[in-house]
Amino acid sequence: MITAALRSSYLLMVFSICATLLTGCSAQGSTMTVNANKIHKAIEKGDPVIYRNARIEGNLNLSAVGTRFQELHSAGRHYVEVPLVFIDCTIEGDVVAFSADMSTRSSEKTSFSKLVNFEGSTFQGEVNFREAIFNGSASFSTATFEKGANFEGAQFRDKGHFRTTQFKGEVRFQRAIFQQEVFFLQANFYENASFQNARFHDLAHLSTATFHKYAELDNLLCRAGILMNYTKFKGRSTFTNGHFYGRNDVVSAQFWDLTDMTSCMFFGPTRFTKTSFNAPVDFSNSVFAMGQPEVEETTFFKTVTAEGTQYINSNALEGLFKSSPAAEELPPAEE
Repeated sequence: MITAALRSSYLLMVFSICATLLTGCSAQGSTMTVNANKIHKAIEKGDPVIYRNARIEGNLNLSAVGTRFQELHSAGRHYVEVPLVFIDCTIEGDVVAFSADMSTRSSEKTSFSKLVNFEGSTFQGEVNFREAIFNGSASFSTATFEKGANFEGAQFRDKGHFRTTQFKGEVRFQRAIFQQEVFFLQANFYENASFQNARFHDLAHLSTATFHKYAELDNLLCRAGILMNYTKFKGRSTFTNGHFYGRNDVVSAQFWDLTDMTSCMFFGPTRFTKTSFNAPVDFSNSVFAMGQPEVEETTFFKTVTAEGTQYINSNALEGLFKSSPAAEELPPAEE
């Protein structure tokens, strides 16, 4: 039996190959220009949308195409039933998968039944996938978001890929739900990144990502664990009230500004090893259910607060953190 994951990987390969063969590319590798309306019409006809090295002009409004069903209240949802593949493309206008009319308090949302692949593409306008549902694999790896990217309340029912993605504007993943693994390896968040109340039902891979400004990761639910190895937090980072199950790894990470990990619950094995906290960090009222975390070769800058922090069968972790080497003076954050 072919598993869902294998089927998604196979489809991703097939459509990537097709992208090199269809009219979205040329033998000379030159860029073709496609009006967004042509894509809208293809979706309405049920034709796969596959382009490579194309320039998409106009706003790509995915919340106005496909089969529409009425949801509760004044919300409608449009179902895009064809694969969307844009490899190494430039999308000049906005990408709209969510629209709202405040005068009527109505909204239009989008569900994608098939593969969505924007690998290597550049989004020059605003991107709004708020409350979108991705039923197939969703890949934005090596893509560049020149402006804001909104995935608030989006659902990823297959794997999500954001490897080496460049987020140059603010990015919003509040209330996003990831049913399978999601990968942010080597991603760069140049402006504020918000993940409050995000739900990760499989491993969350944030290793080697860089958060250049505020990283807001409060109220996370990580059912299978979170990996933040070699991750860099150059701005303030907050993880308050998080619930972390499974494997929680923070290895060789760098925190260059205030870090708030208060009132967190760590239910699985947790380690902060070979990590540098170069500004005050607060673990107050957090609970480590599998005993004290590993902190070998980790340095803490002067102020470490652990008031009320405890692990099973013990009272507090103040002594644990006091025993770790303190970094009185550390070099400035790398640019």
